Amino acid sequence: MPNHPLSFTIRSLPLPNTHHEDADPDTVSAALGYVAHVAYLLSFYLGTYLRYPLQPLCSSSFVRDPISVIAGARTFPLWVKGSVYFRFEYAIFLLNKDLEQLMSSQGLWVMDIRHTLPNLKYLLLFVTSNTGTSSSSNNSGGVGRGEVMCVFLTSY
Repeated sequence: MPNHPLSFTIRSLPLPNTHHEDADPDTVSAALGYVAHVAYLLSFYLGTYLRYPLQPLCSSSFVRDPISVIAGARTFPLWVKGSVYFRFEYAIFLLNKDLEQLMSSQGLWVMDIRHTLPNLKYLLLFVTSNTGTSSSSNNSGGVGRGEVMCVFLTSY
């Protein structure tokens, strides 16, 4: 993957914004599993019910689409191997719609819905910033909440 300003990693796993077929399928699946887990947890922390419920199961995570009129199975895999590719791509779209919903709940705008990790980083930076109404402070000399998030989700 080329060194691009919008190329990010999650837990040292690169996740491309588009063209997932060009990346290692195991890496993409694991990275999407981490994103699904973070989004799932954020929905609880932010009190936001996700339109497309996530089932975070590491590299076997999936997302459900309970509101569309499609026929057949309504669960879509966030893993590449053994999946019908258009169902995998649709799962990524639904995951990104969930991230968009979480961002919207905080008054944030999505610049490009396809940029999964940049959007997640923007959301996490916002919700972990100490500039809000939080009365807690970090006087222990340790790492702040926003800094912990940056260690978790970094650009390269």
